[in-house]
Order: sequence, then C-alpha cells, then structure tokens
Amino acid sequence: MELFPINKKMSGQYKKLGKHYEQTLVKLGHDPENIPDSLFFTFCGDILGSSGEHYEKGKPIQFEVACSEASLAFSDDFMESLAMHLMKDRHIELDTISLVEHKEYFFDLIADHFESLSQSYSPWFGSIRNAKEPQEFIQAIIEHGSCGAAMRAAILAANHLKDSQALLLLMITHLHIEALEGGFWVKGFAEAAMEGKSFAEAMERGLEKSLIARKKAQEFQFHVGLKKQDYAPLHSFIDKTLAQNNPYASIDDIAEEGIETRFVVSAVMYILDQIHDNGKPEIDIPKLITQTLEIGGDPDTIASIGLSLYGLRWPDETKEYLRQLVVGKP
Repeated sequence: MELFPINKKMSGQYKKLGKHYEQTLVKLGHDPENIPDSLFFTFCGDILGSSGEHYEKGKPIQFEVACSEASLAFSDDFMESLAMHLMKDRHIELDTISLVEHKEYFFDLIADHFESLSQSYSPWFGSIRNAKEPQEFIQAIIEHGSCGAAMRAAILAANHLKDSQALLLLMITHLHIEALEGGFWVKGFAEAAMEGKSFAEAMERGLEKSLIARKKAQEFQFHVGLKKQDYAPLHSFIDKTLAQNNPYASIDDIAEEGIETRFVVSAVMYILDQIHDNGKPEIDIPKLITQTLEIGGDPDTIASIGLSLYGLRWPDETKEYLRQLVVGKP
C-alpha cells in the first residue's frame, strides 16, 4: 500500500492562497493569467485537504484549524491537472502506440514533482511510467481503478474539450471502466456547473457522460483483445451513497478502497448535494473542506474535485473568497 507522506506543520510557513498559487505557477514557468480558474480551485482544494489522513476515516475539525494545519506543498491533484491543461491541444490517436507516446509526454511534464513526491501519486504510476511496450502498457492501465481520472477531469471541462479529446487524455493512464466513468462524471457535472445548472441537473449530466465513457472504454478493451470489464456502474454507488446519506456506502474497507473512484466521486457528490446550489462561499467552502477531512480516505483529492466543481458553479464568488484565505502557521 502507498504510504502518504506526513504533513509537517511548520511555524513561519503561511501565505494567502491567491499569492501562493500565482507564485507556484510562476516558479513552474507558467503565466496564471493564461490558465482557467478551475486550476486555481483545484490547487486550493489540494492544499486545504492536505492535513487529512489517507486510507482511514477522518476526524471532526474546525475550518480555522484545517487552514492552519494545511501543507503549502501541493500533491498530484494539482500537478496532474496542470499537465492536462498543458496537453489540451495534443493530437492523440485511439491506438496503443499513440497512447504510450503521449503517456511518456505526460510523465515528462510531471517528472520533477513525481520524483520528489512520488508517495503522493497513485501506487500504479510506477508500473505505468515504466511500461514501454503497448501490451505491457495496456495491462498496467486496465487495472488502474483509482480516482486519478476524476481528479483531472474538471480542467478538461474548463478548457471546453470534446468528449473524444478528454477520453484519450484520461486513457493515457486509465483504462479501467470505473476510473473513466468517474472522469466523465466529473466532466459532465463540471460542464453543467459552468452553465449555472442546479445540482440535480448537473447529476443528470454526470450520469449521461459516465455511461458514454463506460461504453467507449469497453469498446476499446475489446478492440485491444481484452475481456470487457462489466463492474457495477459508478452511478449505482453514487445513488447508494446519497440514498443512505452515508459517504462510506460505496466501499467495505477504507484502508483498501480509500482512493478508489467509486468512493472519491461518491463522497464529492455527497458533499456537493448540501452546498452546490447555495452560492455562499463563506459558508459553503468551510463546510466542503471540513466534511472532506472528516470523511477521510483521500481528502486532498475529494477537496480538489469538490472545490473545482463548486468553483465552476460560482466562479467569481469562489475566487474572491479563496484568494484572501490564509493557510499555514504564522
């Protein structure tokens, strides 16, 4: 099992999130003005969710404490989403050779961060990165059911990518139908959020997109000579979570399943069900973060997806609130 690095709370390390985001992008060689605000929301969720424990249930926490104990170091959620933005214009073909080629480009983009903080990435990433031959690569990504596709999908929606483009960008690391369903659920929800749709309407869009991804993934699995996966569809886990009002309804063991797509996306929907339509970031965002940390499992990813989707629904209000928020300890 992956061991997530301990979040060290150090005095004298504190910043406003807006300034921290801008400085981070400049240090990485990018102009914040040329990147959709969705990436800022992802960054803030990544940071604000960083103090939570991984692979276990969380504990009650005050928002002020979550801000003060947040790490200033971002994890894979932000770095992979940035890479997706940088790859938005890449021409990828639906064949294994092209997918391997662009997988290599993706890992080049995240290389420095991945090598310095590999513990924060999916435990499958080592085998995917090292896979050079098409069949070896396919075998690595077919079992990759973690939430990485879902956590990278909001920036694809913010860039207005077509479904065909987005699917190929997610397939450079994921071919498991649950992972791709999760990515397209988030993409569909995000697109509806940007249109000002209600939570119920965004859920319908998420369902529609997830079923498209499921069918496309199964078709490609058959095309490359694999048995088509036929697990329970993602929406069944989301429906169960909301019906039972229980963020753990989608899993049996959080220590084993805390980063699985069905848990993470269901937990995000569980939280957004309570705040998505409100438009009161000074109340909604603290609730989103504290509930994320209380749920646990993969809190930085739950927070980064949840805050991205909330921010896309209420972009101006969310950006204004987050820019002035201070994280870390004086």
